Amino acid sequence: MVTMLRLAAWMSGIILLVGIVVSAGITSAAASTAHAVSPTRATHSSGMRSAATSRFPAARVKVWEPGRGIRTVAISQFSTTLLKAREAGRGTASYTATGQQEVLLSGEFCYNHGGPPWACLNSWNGGPWVKAYIAGPDGTENNYFEVNLLSNGDLTIQDIAQNAWKGKCIGDAYNNSGHADTSLNPCGTGWGTNFALVVGCPDNTIGFYNLHWKGYLGPPSGWVNGSVFYLNKPASAKGDPLYCFGDYP
Repeated sequence: MVTMLRLAAWMSGIILLVGIVVSAGITSAAASTAHAVSPTRATHSSGMRSAATSRFPAARVKVWEPGRGIRTVAISQFSTTLLKAREAGRGTASYTATGQQEVLLSGEFCYNHGGPPWACLNSWNGGPWVKAYIAGPDGTENNYFEVNLLSNGDLTIQDIAQNAWKGKCIGDAYNNSGHADTSLNPCGTGWGTNFALVVGCPDNTIGFYNLHWKGYLGPPSGWVNGSVFYLNKPASAKGDPLYCFGDYP
């Protein structure tokens, strides 16, 4: 009888111990779940989603302003001009960092001075020359370019069309420092491929100031279909006309 009572007491102890262990495990698991942090998506100043790898919030860009010259500023100061098209649902989904550059805008970039003809950047016959396409942003393959922000604040304009010169950037013709007309050259290192953002362009547009030629990117006066673009349009005074391109993704 005594032996049976001792056996019963021993088994009761084991059951109690197992219950304590199980209870502790459940409590621990509940505590871990309660302290888990749900991931959040990064946003920039416009309130739109941005890729987790994007440097956009802290990025700086070179700008040209008539009467003030070149300076480097936080790109968020120009979010209205650069992002207006995206806020209307017309632009790229995010700013994705790719090596030492970030994509700011992509699509067809067309200058319009208030009426026809247009002057869209076009890799003429697939490149290397960059000429004016006057039919406007109609989805023509060789009209497609990308504006990239380099880590030093410069901008480049890169051909992204399906042609033999894809990946090259707008710069001095023949990659020759004496030519102010345009062709596609190695990005960032080719002559005339680096630009600053022009201050003063209306919303939904962007202007390009060439850092080599110290002038605007624009078509010649009285351009026609196939006219070459130039990198040295006058940009020395406040009275000089701006060449502001619409972005048509």
